[in-house]
Amino acid sequence: METLSINFLIKDSPTAVAILDNDMRFISHSNIWLQEFNIKDKVIIGKSYYDVIQNTPQEIKDIHQECLKGTSNTNKGKKFIYPDGTIRWFKWKINAWKNEDESVGGLIVIHEDITKHKKREELLKIAESVGRIGGWELDLKTNVVYWTKVTKEIHEVPEDYMPSLEEGINFYKEGEYRQLIGKLVGEAISYGKPWDTELIIVTAKGNEIWVRAKGEVETIDGKCVRLLGTFQDIDERKRAELEFKAATERLAIATKGANVGIWDYDIVKNELVWDDNMYRLYGIKKEDFNGVYEAWQAGLHPDDKEQGDKEIALAISGEKEFDTEFRVVWPNGEIRYIKANAVTQRDNEGRAIKMIGTNWDITESVRAELKNKEISERLHVATRAANIGIWDYKINEKLVVCNDYMYDMYDIPKNSSNLLNEWMHRIHPEDKERIHDELEMTIAYDKPFNTQFRGIRPNGDIIHIIAFGEAQKGKDGKVRNIIGANWDITELKTTKLQLERVQESFKGTFENSAVGMALVSLDGKWISVNKGLCDSLGYTEKELLQMTFQELTFPEDLNTDLKLLQQVVDGKISTYQIEKRYYHKKGDLMHAILTVTAVKDIEGKLSHFISQILDISSRIHAENRTKKLLDVTKEQNESLLNFAHIVSHNLRSHSSNLSMLSGFLASENDADERKNLMNMLNNASESLAETVMHLNEVVQVKVGASEKIKNVNIHRTLKNVEKNLSVLLKEKDVVYSINVPHDLKIKGIPAYFDSIFLNLFSNSVKYAAPERQLFIKIDAVVKDDVVTIAFEDNGIGIDLERHGKKLFGMYKTFHRNKDAKGIGLFITKNQVEAMNGSIEVKSRVDQGTTFLLTFSKI
Repeated sequence: METLSINFLIKDSPTAVAILDNDMRFISHSNIWLQEFNIKDKVIIGKSYYDVIQNTPQEIKDIHQECLKGTSNTNKGKKFIYPDGTIRWFKWKINAWKNEDESVGGLIVIHEDITKHKKREELLKIAESVGRIGGWELDLKTNVVYWTKVTKEIHEVPEDYMPSLEEGINFYKEGEYRQLIGKLVGEAISYGKPWDTELIIVTAKGNEIWVRAKGEVETIDGKCVRLLGTFQDIDERKRAELEFKAATERLAIATKGANVGIWDYDIVKNELVWDDNMYRLYGIKKEDFNGVYEAWQAGLHPDDKEQGDKEIALAISGEKEFDTEFRVVWPNGEIRYIKANAVTQRDNEGRAIKMIGTNWDITESVRAELKNKEISERLHVATRAANIGIWDYKINEKLVVCNDYMYDMYDIPKNSSNLLNEWMHRIHPEDKERIHDELEMTIAYDKPFNTQFRGIRPNGDIIHIIAFGEAQKGKDGKVRNIIGANWDITELKTTKLQLERVQESFKGTFENSAVGMALVSLDGKWISVNKGLCDSLGYTEKELLQMTFQELTFPEDLNTDLKLLQQVVDGKISTYQIEKRYYHKKGDLMHAILTVTAVKDIEGKLSHFISQILDISSRIHAENRTKKLLDVTKEQNESLLNFAHIVSHNLRSHSSNLSMLSGFLASENDADERKNLMNMLNNASESLAETVMHLNEVVQVKVGASEKIKNVNIHRTLKNVEKNLSVLLKEKDVVYSINVPHDLKIKGIPAYFDSIFLNLFSNSVKYAAPERQLFIKIDAVVKDDVVTIAFEDNGIGIDLERHGKKLFGMYKTFHRNKDAKGIGLFITKNQVEAMNGSIEVKSRVDQGTTFLLTFSKI
């Protein structure tokens, strides 16, 4: 009975409750449970909880397992996101129930789906955020003030800000608004009076904004215990409202000053509302106007009522906007002219429901227009035809009245009795019928007379005329006369024909010229190019027109071209000619002579350039080939000269050495010394043979460049020269050191290096200081790809201030040495430079000399 009673209570429980056993099977449940979880199967007793409520989140399953251990779990609301994206909110209370022996028998689960409630909360928060509506509450028992998040955002305070009542009131702008809110709060507390008003607050960041503050009172036993309400940011709307009000006030002032009336016509209700200016425009009093369409119509001029009704009907039907002019008759009989405009408002089905418009008085301007219409029309035509023939053809009288220039233009006698016949007689026979028909069309249909024709003077000269005229109507609406003008364009026509011929001639020259030609815009783009230019540069016309001349110009030539072009733009010169280079499409350089000429428009403004580009690449290539031949010839001459110098200079050294050795040998009796001298003589002979071999190479130097340049080992060359001069060095007691890497090689001519070092050694010996032992030091320094060889001695030195400029001149000597020939350094310098090297000297008198030789390393 107890179990039945419990089950009965559970079934009728107003909440979703279920009782489960240890295996999470249903023992009992409320009817609400089935509804809450939309369970179709009405019999779930004995079934697994997870089979009945599928997709139960794992987190809840874990809670179930913890509660089966005897614990309880309560949650007032938690969000779950299912794999398919569905969002559900649940709250629950789960307790374990126990058997009589205190063991856990299962779970009592109270479960509620609060998804709809939570969604409403989220939507409310969004609405508050979008509408910038916040809430507030003041508990008068505790004096605690509560602000919602949006309220704090409006006041620009941090989220953790906790205001007091005094602080809250102090946010309102000092003066009118702070006094008002204080009064409202006081009346609410004292008399229970709610409020709803708009005020200005000053935020925590110092910004002034308009807010709408609403407050309500909660009382107990007639005593106020709590104030609560809403707080809304209305700054944007309020400022727009105030601005509109100000604009409306300004409009009222402006319309009154400009005598403009504003009206509003309700088409459905036939209600017409006027502002004060409208009554002044119609000359009536406000109390005399009954505010209907017929009251407006009654004020119209009788001749304009039909047209006024038609204009209103067209606006209502949508055929055209209401934009018209009409006359009104004041009660005193005065006629005024009114200009009216209006827009038509329509409902969703397109029916016209309202017209809003303006009226303004144009009486004075209309009267002035009527008074001066004829003068204005004549003046209008005359100003268009200054210094040209002006005429007035009076149709009914068959009479033409004109100014003097018309007589001169056609060579008509000024005493002519029938100018119309004279004029028609001067029209070219082939144009006469057409002109007659066009005049008739102007008379019959008010068509503007605007044409060109030819005239013939009495002497047979043909003149070209532009004629234009306008028809003038009388009160009967018929054309009564035509006022017009004639302009003699004969000279202009002749000039145009000449220009066309010139243009045609230029076009033929441009297209058919073998010289490259182009029209170039002010920004450097090709406007038009001819075939000659396309052939020279290798591009098609389409390709060139997409490029600028700057893109094709060799960079080193561009600056010169642009400077001259700027002088043309500035008006300093009108044309220029330079030699410059362009890139061919294949990448080669095309040499050209460029001629640029400025072209101006009819107003004298620079419009574009004409460029002529003469390809001189073949001439430049021929000049280069000639120059190379001249260079080869020059080099050959220099080599022959060097060869002669080497023969005369170097062989003399060998000859002297051999002669000296032979003398020593002839006078020497000691066998060992004679043997030594024989060895030295053999060595000298070998050196002579090597020099002769090198001289033979010089002879063959122009046979081919590859044969003249070799990799020369500098250390070995120096050692050979040392061996060649060993007797001389020994005789002069010379101390020397050669600090040159054994593997140092330089590209050059071996004979030249032999000659250079032989000459430098000989000079050091020749110009040794008599009071000290001669010391020679040879060093080599390699840095990057440059080799510097320093040849230093402590001889008598050279006065460079006196002899520096002529040091390497031919036959120049600087000492009184009887052996000085003035040729050695000349030969040396030429040989160094022939191998693309350089030589310089450092020297001080009585201290010594250093020669610095610089070459490129292999």
